[in-house]
Amino acid sequence: MHGKGTITSNGETKEYIWHWDMKIDQVDQDAWCDRLPLSVCICFCCLVVPIVGAIVQNAAIFGLMLIVWCCNMIEFYMSKSRGYLSKQTSLSSTQDKIKHLKTKGPKVVFYIQNYHYKTVRETYTDAEGNRKTRRKRVRVNTHYAEKNYKYKKWVDLTPPQEGLDYLEQFDLVRLDQPLKIDMKDKAAKKYRKKKNKFYKKHKVDRHADFWEKRWLKGKDDFSLVKNDKNNTPWFANATTYLCCSIFFCGWIQRYYLVKNSQRIVFEHHKLLLK
Repeated sequence: MHGKGTITSNGETKEYIWHWDMKIDQVDQDAWCDRLPLSVCICFCCLVVPIVGAIVQNAAIFGLMLIVWCCNMIEFYMSKSRGYLSKQTSLSSTQDKIKHLKTKGPKVVFYIQNYHYKTVRETYTDAEGNRKTRRKRVRVNTHYAEKNYKYKKWVDLTPPQEGLDYLEQFDLVRLDQPLKIDMKDKAAKKYRKKKNKFYKKHKVDRHADFWEKRWLKGKDDFSLVKNDKNNTPWFANATTYLCCSIFFCGWIQRYYLVKNSQRIVFEHHKLLLK
C-alpha cells in the first residue's frame, strides 16, 4: 500500500499515509497519552503536600512527600518517553538493523508455574503489646518449567527497510517496532499440539499459571530516530529527562517531545510455515 487512505473503526474515521506498506499517522494520537495527565497530577501533589504540612504543622505529612516522589520516579521509569530517549539512533543505523533482523527468526517460549495454597499459623504483637496467633492462607510455588517452541521453517514478511526513507522529512521520529507472528495451518496445528503437551506434562500441582513470550532478539520496541542533518534539541536528551523527572518537571519535556516529533509504527512480521 502506498499513498493516502482512511481507516474507519467503531464509527470513527481517521486519515493515514502509507509509504510502501508502512502506516504513518497523520494525527499524533499520543499528544496527551503516555500517562502525561498522571505526571501532571503528581507534580501538583508535590506542590500541595508541603503547603498542607506547613499549615497543620505535622511532620508526618512530609513523609507523604517521599511517597509522592517515589511514585513520580516509578512513573518516569515506566513511561514510553524514557523508552524512546534511551534508544536514540540514526535513520541509516535503524535501516541496517532492520535489514539484519529480517534474517532472524522469532523466539517463542512456554512457561508454567505450579502452586497451591496452605494455611499457616503466625505469631504477632498487637497494639497493646500482647502476643497473639492467627491463621493465614499463603501461596506456595512448586514446580516451574519453560520450553522453547521449535519450528522448522519460516519466512519474513516485514516491509523493506528502504520504505523508511520517508523519515528523512522529520527531524525526530518516535519509532515503535511491534512484532507480529502468524502461522500457517500446519504450523498452527503443531504449535497447539506442543503447547498442550507441555502443559499436561508440567501441570503437577492443584493450580498452575501458564504463559508464553514471543520476541525477536535484538529488536528495540521503542527508539528515537534522529535526522542526521540536525542537532539534538534539549527535549530529546535522556539525561535532561532524568533530571527534570527528579524535580517533578519531566512532564514538560515529555510534552515538547511528543509535540515536536512524529510517531511511526514499523511492524516486524514473521510467518511460521511448519
